[in-house]
Amino acid sequence: MLTDIQRLITSAVAAGGVDWSNPVVIAACITLIGAVVVSWFQKRFEKESINKAVLAEVRRLLEVMKIHKRYWDGWVERREMYHPLIPFSHSVYTKQVQNVGVLKRDLVADVVQFYGYVDFLNALQKSRKCYVSAGKSDDFNSIYGSSLENSIGRYESTFGKQFIKLKIPPYSEEA
Repeated sequence: MLTDIQRLITSAVAAGGVDWSNPVVIAACITLIGAVVVSWFQKRFEKESINKAVLAEVRRLLEVMKIHKRYWDGWVERREMYHPLIPFSHSVYTKQVQNVGVLKRDLVADVVQFYGYVDFLNALQKSRKCYVSAGKSDDFNSIYGSSLENSIGRYESTFGKQFIKLKIPPYSEEA
């Protein structure tokens, strides 16, 4: 529809001018302006939605990581190392990574680094058996625990202001 309106206006201009009092021209201009405004609002809404969805997932992951870290520390302390390690899922980011350009410029690098860290933690979890079979369980426990702590500490403060700005509720310590 937008291209039809553009063609109508372009052909009218090429034909020697536009009769701005012609109701068809007025309707075409109003339609063109309306289409541009609607398109702008749709893109803005989509951008805001993607930003909020990705940051909501970051908030969820940080919450899960904090809870997991508490359990992990208890297991290490009690030497209960038989518990399985469940990878941290990030389906929103995985689906939206191709739209990384719509993230706010000041967030892009931090978001990409955060998810890189999450993927590192998931890979580290998979390597646990290798550490155990090599008799290096204590090394794994230390590396994994400090990696969890580092990621929580760094990214909780990195994204804190954005969570507030986008009204993404804080985590519940009771969880």
